[in-house]
Amino acid sequence: DGWLNTGDLGIMSHDNEIKITGRAKDTIVLLDGENIEPSVIESALLASDFIESVMVVGQDKKYLGALIVPSKDAVTSFADENKIVYTSYENLLTTPEIHNLIEGIITSTINAANGFRICEKIYKFALIPKSFEAGIELSAKLEMMRYKISEIYKAEINDLFV
Repeated sequence: DGWLNTGDLGIMSHDNEIKITGRAKDTIVLLDGENIEPSVIESALLASDFIESVMVVGQDKKYLGALIVPSKDAVTSFADENKIVYTSYENLLTTPEIHNLIEGIITSTINAANGFRICEKIYKFALIPKSFEAGIELSAKLEMMRYKISEIYKAEINDLFV
């Protein structure tokens, strides 16, 4: 029929070129039926120097949440520059200053001015102190294994939706 189902999502440009925009299996469907491509949101957030990794979650929920692995060097530098007192990196991630920093990045990145829909807003997030590792949360190609991350951080994900 003139098409091949690869599992990729794409759009046709005005020059009849296909642009791959994501994977169909990664699509998040919210409770109200909105379909959301998490990779677009994740890519936008990864542009920040303060974010090392991010996984958007929210399948069958009212809103989106995110697991965020902050960039340890950038966050500790920010803390030192702003004289934030902390005893450990894990403790630093619980401070209001770091929470507000990440929240500000999310708000300034994921908004209508940048082409995002209201349903793509990240309402809650959890900061993960440990980087994702190959063989645990990442595949050999260093791609996120969403199902494994969802298992490992099940409690954190559940806390985002209470």
